[in-house]
Amino acid sequence: MFRWDVFTHFLYQDPFLFFLKAAWITLWISVVAQTCGVIIGLFIALMRMSRFPLLSMPARAYVWFFRGSPLLVQVLLLWDGLPRLILISDFLVAHRQVVLIPFWLTSTVHLSGIL
Repeated sequence: MFRWDVFTHFLYQDPFLFFLKAAWITLWISVVAQTCGVIIGLFIALMRMSRFPLLSMPARAYVWFFRGSPLLVQVLLLWDGLPRLILISDFLVAHRQVVLIPFWLTSTVHLSGIL
């Protein structure tokens, strides 16, 4: 049986407003990643259309790599792999940046294909 009282408590009456904070963070990450993706995706699309191999080949490799790797793998590599690669024990990337950077990179790749 679904308990509507618990649902409404966490949605509207929770003093910490966890649900609304999570919704706000999700919206913020989406807007920032899409905005950065459009800006950088435009340059990647222009580089891919260039006739110069020094511009087109790195852009094609970038698109090939990030389109072929799953988003969750990118998040996990940034969260766990980067601190191990740098070999600094207390090096950590902030929580929002760990999610924002892969979303931004993936958004860039897909928007460069659209543009």
